Order: sequence, then C-alpha cells, then structure tokens
Amino acid sequence: MAQKIHPCTYFSSYFRYQPSNRICPYLSGVIILWRHFHAQVSWPGIREWEQMRNKWPEFPSAVGCIDVTPHEIQIPSTEPQREFYSGHRHFHLLNTQLICDNEGHIRFLQTGFLGRMHDSQTFRLMEPVGPGRALDLPVGVVLLADKGYPDHPPLLTPFRQAQIRRMRNNRERRTARKFNFELSRKRVKVEHIFKHLKDYKCTTFIWRHPRWMLPMVIELCIFLTERHISLFEEI
Repeated sequence: MAQKIHPCTYFSSYFRYQPSNRICPYLSGVIILWRHFHAQVSWPGIREWEQMRNKWPEFPSAVGCIDVTPHEIQIPSTEPQREFYSGHRHFHLLNTQLICDNEGHIRFLQTGFLGRMHDSQTFRLMEPVGPGRALDLPVGVVLLADKGYPDHPPLLTPFRQAQIRRMRNNRERRTARKFNFELSRKRVKVEHIFKHLKDYKCTTFIWRHPRWMLPMVIELCIFLTERHISLFEEI
C-alpha cells in the first residue's frame, strides 16, 4: 500500500527548505511559502521613487498611497479584550498598514497592530517613512492618505469638514471638495489591492487559529497578492 505523503513534504523538496519536526505541518507550509515569496515586496530606492513623480497630473508630487486593512479575530480569552476591540468597526481585530506606489504595486506592509489603535497611531508605530528615515523617500514627495492619518509630510490627506466650513467663500469650498474627490479617486489603487487580498479567505473570515500565526499568514497573502498583480494586472 502506497504511503501517503503530506503536501509540506513536496513544498520542502521543491523550495529546498527543511522545517523542524516540532513545527505544525500546516505552519511549516506557510513558513516555506513565506521564505520563497517574501522578496515580492520591496522598498524602492530614491531614484526609482523620483521616476514616479508626475504620474498623477492632479498630484504631481504623489508617488503612492497608504492605508490600513483590518483582520477580524476571535474574542481574546486571556488578554484584555479592549486592546483588540475597534470601536469604529465593532469587532476584535488586528490591523495591517500597507503602502503601494502610484503604479499599483505593494511596496511595504507591517501587520499585527492592535484593534483599538487608530490609523494615525499605527502610522506612528510603524517603520518611519520620509527623507533620510528607515523607509527613505525623496524630499518633496508625498503619499496619499485618508483623513484618519496625520496631516503632515510625507502624507497628503483630504480637507476635513471643519476646515471646509471655515473657508471664506464658496469658491474655496468647491476647490477643497474637488481636491478631496480627486484624492479619493487616486486612492482607489490601494482599495483594489485590498480587494485582491480578500480573495484569500483567511484575511476576511474570523481568524480562529493561534493569533501569533496571523501576521505571518497575512504577510504571505500580501506577497502572493503582489505576485498576482506583477504577473497579471495593471491596476
């Protein structure tokens, strides 16, 4: 009778990686794939970012977008539940920060942020972005963000309603609303990426496995999303 071989054995052979016998077989598969595909997402150099200027006539200095996507988890049984609960979304979750360029390619991700944190809080905790920082950008370029983010370089956010109400006349208000509309249109690129990411059901259904596994699984799904975009899509 033929011996049944676990799929991870094929993974190990094909990708030339031998996981420890102590690791769960399914986690071994995730680790093998993560090691193979993690290079799909990389941060461009200064020259490459410079070449992305002027791709969007309405925002010539914008080279990409930043946004957060949530991943629902089971209610924690030992940790304080309020740390993971989002009052905005009304469920327990972990957040992922994602940056894409203005051509629709994923350039950075960081996952595992607590559900209680707002976009601006997770932005302050992630790898620093900007000229001369860990995620280096040329001077003067910006990333488009929604109103949940801090309104300072290297981010460009929409006008808040309170700012629009304080404007002196209707002409200024119309200009501000048009600015917000165009910014929202350009940020559709990152929304399309999230749509592709949700093809992997583990990113949309409640995560019912050990929570420490979730960040690695989410990262792998994002790597595979970028591979799909690179091979088949023009977002």
